[in-house]
Amino acid sequence: MPAVSNRPSASSQWDDICFPVKAVPFSEILPDYEIAATDRQQLIIGEPSGRKPIVYAAQSNEYSIIPNSLLREVVDRLISDYILDVRFTANGEFAINVVTQGERFQIGKQTDTLTRSLVFNNSYNGKMPFKVQGTVVNTTTVEHYQEARMRISYYRQVCSNGLMGWSDEFMNLDEYLNWLLKGKPKKYKEAKEIKTSFQTAYTYQHLKGQQQEQTLSRKFHHKGLDLELFEQYLEQVVAQFLEQDTGLTLDIYKKMAKQQVDKQQAEQLLVDAKLPKMLARQALTRMAEEERLLESESNVWLLYNAINYTLFTAQANLSINDRFRQDEAVFHDLAQLVLTTN
Repeated sequence: MPAVSNRPSASSQWDDICFPVKAVPFSEILPDYEIAATDRQQLIIGEPSGRKPIVYAAQSNEYSIIPNSLLREVVDRLISDYILDVRFTANGEFAINVVTQGERFQIGKQTDTLTRSLVFNNSYNGKMPFKVQGTVVNTTTVEHYQEARMRISYYRQVCSNGLMGWSDEFMNLDEYLNWLLKGKPKKYKEAKEIKTSFQTAYTYQHLKGQQQEQTLSRKFHHKGLDLELFEQYLEQVVAQFLEQDTGLTLDIYKKMAKQQVDKQQAEQLLVDAKLPKMLARQALTRMAEEERLLESESNVWLLYNAINYTLFTAQANLSINDRFRQDEAVFHDLAQLVLTTN
């Protein structure tokens, strides 16, 4: 899954991924045939500039396309200065990383910096539903009100990789470590005693905004999607991203940078992470390159980034969702190592 590396302007990159994608009924393409299949009656066809049209999928008549041009319009309205990093697969799955050009965060060496970013996942083939990485965090305040917050994504300058805020739903390190040691429970009933919000109380203004927060936590599907409602939802998500402070994950990154690891330990950690052997070898090679680029000793931070870089750039039979899931699992395993050492 290649990444855009020699970055042209954000405008030209949007143009590259905003080529027309349309739904065409089978009856228009096969006018001499009677179509008996009721569950697949339209083709999703992309028309990249200078290339033959691509048939990405066959869908029902109720399937709705989320055009990338809509994403662009919302981002351009709310974010004035950004760059794009686009990752995609040949079968029409893609991730659009909108990298803001605001505050920079330093990790370890002064040359290793992060900026905040917002990641859109989608597909033309219908196999990966639209998702804004980070909108699935649900926490509870001390008043027991539901709160929907975003995980903050980060963009790492030195190797152009995107990092997700996998521990942002926790208020502090103790709660996060407690969750790790309990086996990372997924069910809310099992995790509610551990997860808390960043805030200790709701103000009256927050209570008035509760309806909006519930809107932010809604899941949208491609079936019969109201694009006007979806655009309003997307504006709220981007606005919340711009307003929200950074979370706990940034502190975990800094602790990773302080934890040294030798090659033998790194190899064992890659085995424990169940990374495919080919990707594990590539990650070790990338880690050595990270050390050279930053003139740094090997540490858990560089190992995590080497794995992240390999996951999202290597040619492998993994969907974008699979790559995110693997990245999250690796992050939690390495975080537990760091937090339980010494």
